[in-house]
Amino acid sequence: MTGRRKSNPGAASSAQQPTMTGAASSARQPTESRAASSAHLLSLLSYAPTMPALSSDSESSSSYHSDSSSSISSSSDSSRSGHRNKRRRYSSSKSHRRRSKSHKSHSSSKHTSAVESEKLTERYESGKVWMASNKPAVSESQFLDMNPKPTYDDVFTEHDYDAVVRQWEADPVKSLLLGNHTLENLPDTGRALPKKPRRAERDSFGIVYRLFPRLYGCSYDEFVGRRYQLAYDCIDNPMVLLENNTTVHDPFPSKSFSENMRCLAAQNIWMGSLELLATCIQYVNRVRTNDKRPWKLVDCDQDSRFFKVWQSVSSSNPGRENMETLYIRVKQELSSKPGFYQRFFDQINESVKVKIPQTYKGQGHASKRKSDDDPYFIRTIDLSILIHALENVSCWSIPLLPDPKLSSTMIQRAMQGRSYPSDAEFSKAREASIIAHRALEKATELRAIAEARRAAPIPLDEGDVDLSNRSPLGISRNRVIPESSSD
Repeated sequence: MTGRRKSNPGAASSAQQPTMTGAASSARQPTESRAASSAHLLSLLSYAPTMPALSSDSESSSSYHSDSSSSISSSSDSSRSGHRNKRRRYSSSKSHRRRSKSHKSHSSSKHTSAVESEKLTERYESGKVWMASNKPAVSESQFLDMNPKPTYDDVFTEHDYDAVVRQWEADPVKSLLLGNHTLENLPDTGRALPKKPRRAERDSFGIVYRLFPRLYGCSYDEFVGRRYQLAYDCIDNPMVLLENNTTVHDPFPSKSFSENMRCLAAQNIWMGSLELLATCIQYVNRVRTNDKRPWKLVDCDQDSRFFKVWQSVSSSNPGRENMETLYIRVKQELSSKPGFYQRFFDQINESVKVKIPQTYKGQGHASKRKSDDDPYFIRTIDLSILIHALENVSCWSIPLLPDPKLSSTMIQRAMQGRSYPSDAEFSKAREASIIAHRALEKATELRAIAEARRAAPIPLDEGDVDLSNRSPLGISRNRVIPESSSD
């Protein structure tokens, strides 16, 4: 029986996942055998400690008991010698029994391990077949088709789109968002400068950037954007130097953020629903930052009452109660027997306490949201908390889910073929995606303003008569109808 490794719940380091390289890595070995393709996955189980097997009552090393002191004192030397020989024979027999038990236990353990490895291999191979049919590699044209296309009308015109493009071209962090860091962007720290600045960050984020189109049919920029009300908070990133000699936090996702996002995106617990993943991230962020603004969450699972009750409780919150108080109300309205979602949200609350000690709480963790429509500014700690919750959610003190890092690795290793964009194509692909989503945001903003203007009452000029509250019948009775003149 394989135990569950209690790993560091922080960012998934490359040392823990030495060859987790996603589809691009798998594509380099198209002819590998079934056993060879599974070898890496099976080797990942070696880090998990083995739980001790249940054994029978232990035998005491002092199980042999000598005769009473009176008998020993009256016995002869030959009798004592006989006892010593008897002890030797008994000890030898006991050691033989121990070796026999150990051999049987070792043989049984090897057999169990072989059976588990075979089952894991079968599941892995089945996953490869399913991925090839249902989640194939994404081409360039498929990736570009996922970007929103501008629609023009009297509110959002081609001139407005051109203005979005011009603003992007003049954006001082444009090259940084595309991962095109140079040595000039690195402040002088007195240390030797790297040959390829932020190379590790770009490699890690490139894998994440290929995961979302393949697994969910949308870009990373759509997920961490307006649709799912998420934004990347780069406050933890190092300072970089811009062309105008000002310094800002590097807006490009850090390696730890990308590795945590990669682990979360490649989980089948979400059942392919980005709404569920985004809702869980939002909840973590709200608890961590003590966000009291109304929560506009969606019903992520129509087969469960959990999110419906959350919607009802959230809609009645005027912005005064914190998430802890609201969650107590949610649980009071739910069944006395908690389901999976309630256990999972309970664990999220516990994981926040574990990852953010009370002594540190409130320091740098206040919500940055100023309005209900503002995005949730997510940091690496939010993703780390959610991974910790996946690792530790349990029932009867037994984990409900497999190790999330192992699950993520299995899913990524099962994806064969190379997806767009490659490392060389990354900057071009992300630029097209950013422009498309910025244009969509601008169009949405302009149309919302136009709609608000149409809905607003037209102010009356001086001398106008307000007829809005008068009855049409009354107006017709008081109206003087001129007599028609006859020729």
